[in-house]
Amino acid sequence: VGQYRDNRLVVIKVRLTSEIAKLQRRQYYRLELLHDIEYRLLTEKDEEDSKNNGKKEQNNEKFEHNWIKGAIIDISGGGARFSSAVQHKKGDRIRIKLELELGSKQISMEPDAEVLASERVLNRYDLYEHRVQFYNISKKDREDLIKYIFEQDRKKRKNEKADI
Repeated sequence: VGQYRDNRLVVIKVRLTSEIAKLQRRQYYRLELLHDIEYRLLTEKDEEDSKNNGKKEQNNEKFEHNWIKGAIIDISGGGARFSSAVQHKKGDRIRIKLELELGSKQISMEPDAEVLASERVLNRYDLYEHRVQFYNISKKDREDLIKYIFEQDRKKRKNEKADI
């Protein structure tokens, strides 16, 4: 409707034509942190095993897989952003090894994830940044992951307050 300046502040006057609606893009809270991980591409056998009642590597066979080192940049209950030296294609499916400290106990999980994007990091020719979405993750693992995220966030906030 109009605008004016109040000292150095620009004020804009608007007229609402409808009710204000809250839009929330993310389903889960996202936490920025650096955390080393290992991950690997899923094979057709892995995909098949996952479909069979969600049991991973059912037959007591131990498979040697080529695990790739990476570092998580941020994580949520629904996915993660991480970097590694390998570029992937959109749609690639991977399994991520997560070793997390929840309270006083160590938890480990291996959620499956689908690559949503994989791009070279600016000014780095040896590093790629990947965005992935978890799928086929157990309810317990997702709950543990969310607990871990909020625990880390509380620690981070407590440290920030101590620094002030």
